[in-house]
Amino acid sequence: MLTFTLDPSSVDATVDHVEAVRHRILAAIREGMMEAMQGLAWTVADKLSGNPIVSRSGELLGAILGSPKVTETAEIIRGTVSSDVGAQHLGLWLEEGTHIKAVEGKLYGFTPPDGKTFFTHGHRAFSIKPHPFMNPSLREYKSTIMEIIVAKVAEATAE
Repeated sequence: MLTFTLDPSSVDATVDHVEAVRHRILAAIREGMMEAMQGLAWTVADKLSGNPIVSRSGELLGAILGSPKVTETAEIIRGTVSSDVGAQHLGLWLEEGTHIKAVEGKLYGFTPPDGKTFFTHGHRAFSIKPHPFMNPSLREYKSTIMEIIVAKVAEATAE
């Protein structure tokens, strides 16, 4: 009969090693996700140069390029890129289109990029047709996101 015995210190060292590798993998995923979200933001920004949208004031472009972030819970690591300008969902309105009803008797003030503020007591109804740029960018960049994360994990686990 052959017997192999593993002493507890060997098991503890192995468990410690596995836990250290786990921490390196999670850190690599976070780092890769952030790098990927920054790349995705630039992919989205490229769509603002006239096809399908022309960025006039630069606010949407600035919001997109400044938005990449990574959040984490016990279950997931999530990367996001946002097209919200202030409290307005400008990117969503452009992406999916919108219809705004007419408003009368309410005072609005507008300051366009030229800095000349004007006021109005309402506005006519208007519609914005959809100009998809966020979702097509994600579909286009999805494989690159995975490539970046896989490369970061490979670096973290190389010994």
